[in-house]
Amino acid sequence: MTVAPGAWPSNPLDPVRGAVGRSRLDLERAPLHHAEVVGTMRAVMPVLGAVALLLPLLACGASEPLEPLRLELPIDASHRSALIAVQHDDTLQTLVAADIVEGLIPPLIHSLPSEAQITVTAMLYEATLADHGFEAGPVAMAGPDDRTRALPMANQVRETQLDDGAFSGWRVASALPAELADVRVPALDPCAAFNPEEVSLGNAAVPSSVLALDDSWALVMTEGAEVYFTNGDRVVRQAVPVPLYSGYRRDDGRVWLGGQAGAVFSAVFSVDPEPQLELTAEGTVLSREDVIDLVGAPDGPVEHFAMTSNREEEVWGAFEWFDGERWRVPGLRRNTPHDATWVAPGFGLFASFFRDGEVWGARDGQEMSIDVTSVLLGNVVVIEQVPGFGLVAATTGGDVHQLSDGGEWRRITGSTSHRIGDVHGYEDGLVFLRGSGVAHYPLDGSECPDSALFQSDYEALNRMDVVGQNVIVPLVAREGVSVDEQHVGWFRRLD
Repeated sequence: MTVAPGAWPSNPLDPVRGAVGRSRLDLERAPLHHAEVVGTMRAVMPVLGAVALLLPLLACGASEPLEPLRLELPIDASHRSALIAVQHDDTLQTLVAADIVEGLIPPLIHSLPSEAQITVTAMLYEATLADHGFEAGPVAMAGPDDRTRALPMANQVRETQLDDGAFSGWRVASALPAELADVRVPALDPCAAFNPEEVSLGNAAVPSSVLALDDSWALVMTEGAEVYFTNGDRVVRQAVPVPLYSGYRRDDGRVWLGGQAGAVFSAVFSVDPEPQLELTAEGTVLSREDVIDLVGAPDGPVEHFAMTSNREEEVWGAFEWFDGERWRVPGLRRNTPHDATWVAPGFGLFASFFRDGEVWGARDGQEMSIDVTSVLLGNVVVIEQVPGFGLVAATTGGDVHQLSDGGEWRRITGSTSHRIGDVHGYEDGLVFLRGSGVAHYPLDGSECPDSALFQSDYEALNRMDVVGQNVIVPLVAREGVSVDEQHVGWFRRLD
């Protein structure tokens, strides 16, 4: 991309607001063309106008500009913003953003040779300028040290060429000119910031896990026969038949939960008049051991994978599969099972603290494993199938890897001093529980700072879930600390 010197004025003219405003023209540099954007009001929408370009032309040898040429762009009621570019001989001269909704039409003015072949390109958007991270006025180019992005894809693109001042009419452009396609502007700050808050459960049993029930409410499971509901501001308690330790929610809102002695429940969540679960017993797993991680299909036929634990000093557990009709145990028991994920119908995986080169699982009733030697900077302790992201593995060394379509593991974060405790999908990327803080990993690969850690008597368990834009984490007392209340961490998204 070639950008003409001085194309980005340091002191742009004041934007024109309203129907018929006009910017000042610099008439001292001759022979020149000057381009100015103005707006004309429409009766259908008070602030929606047809954008027009006024091009004062200067004849050769003349000292005064000729009558300007008026070019109206085909703006309709769906268009809320526009980016307008002027190019001269394949060189981008000017790029401005226009806020059609607010009637903020910035001046589009630049010095051009009098006999230049000028191309004017209008990128028309149904989204607002704010949606795309722009303000009305000249668009700043990215600097050498900036994180960058391309111009947002327009809903419609129109262009015209002015050969020595002659208007050739607007035409639909199938693609942006290379000079615009190559433009890089500063990236929006993609990192989500969170404020960690402690939510008291009062004199409750120790929290064991959490589960988002909708975009506002989360379920807190405990070591006792009780659960709690919280939205970060309120807490509601409910007694349950047995302690519950894990669960997942299907796309249709139905909840499945696993608990003490292998018990499995289905549940319906409601908030009328108060948050509550209506539980239905669905049998037990074959081992009748505590279900410490229950995962399953988000839609389609119901199936589950249950990771169990004998809860003894030397922890062992099974990985069981419910195929829709019965429970099966596809493989051998493993030491210290830690985290499980549903990958695809009939396919589940789990991580174990003491497996040095493999992640174990089951596929169609048969035991299987995946080699993770290439990702080891510590044992794999989290394995997660993230919609839109694929299979993700995290280690005790604090790094996270993504399994590529070609079957290779690709590191997507650098190692840190904090072990990764859990991973979840978040908007267009991921969130990690790293130590007692939450870190965001956007889809564009930006490295975001951790949110503030809890500086208190509590630390995070290796479980979390995403509640709308917020993140909930069960907390436990730090080693050697005695507490009178139990808490969960509520990482509230900051605007």
